[in-house]
Amino acid sequence: MKTFPVGLVVEDRRCLVVGGDREAFDKSRRLLMAGARVTVVSPTVLPALEAVIRASEGRARWEARDFVDADLEPRPCVVMCSVRDEALCDRLHARSVADGFLLCTIDQPRWCGFTNLAVAEVGEVVVALGSGGSAPGLLRRLRDDLVAGLGGSFPSFTRYVSDVRAKATPEGRRDAVAEAISGLRLEITVHLPSQWRARWKALSPAGYESGVHSLPPLHDEHDVG
Repeated sequence: MKTFPVGLVVEDRRCLVVGGDREAFDKSRRLLMAGARVTVVSPTVLPALEAVIRASEGRARWEARDFVDADLEPRPCVVMCSVRDEALCDRLHARSVADGFLLCTIDQPRWCGFTNLAVAEVGEVVVALGSGGSAPGLLRRLRDDLVAGLGGSFPSFTRYVSDVRAKATPEGRRDAVAEAISGLRLEITVHLPSQWRARWKALSPAGYESGVHSLPPLHDEHDVG
């Protein structure tokens, strides 16, 4: 699935999360961090999700029951559904088309109007990686390793750059930031699992051939494991 990545503004907007599992916890927490008002609908929720709702100072509430169509009134901005139920996903998708809200049926791209990026905040920088829903586990690994590599003083450095930009005049802002980040360099080394090429070729010969010939050269010296 090809997607157009965006950063969605949800501050003070109504969002609905259907489900009470780990994915529902993660999406509810992230929506609340972005300033949304969140309703969670699920007969049960993880203790961690219940704790997040209790700590939200009234910006989140939990309806301890199954989803009903009335939960879509008034119309939400975003609906996240982690429940694996085709009939439910069909209902939500039909309503999202008719009513114009954004829908993500997590790990069920058939009904999705958007996919989730693997997101982490490092200081003032938001790291967001996407695969169009095709490889969420790979995205999580890349995100976690990137965040680990951007540790140390980097979060403080991002706040320094932000302050430089805020205090510069509009006319001098570009030059001030350019000077602030002069000398910054990111170095990345990728270590791939051993025998991944042979396993890919055995798994999907056609996919292997098209992938190898359509992408830039792959450097085997980085294939370690």
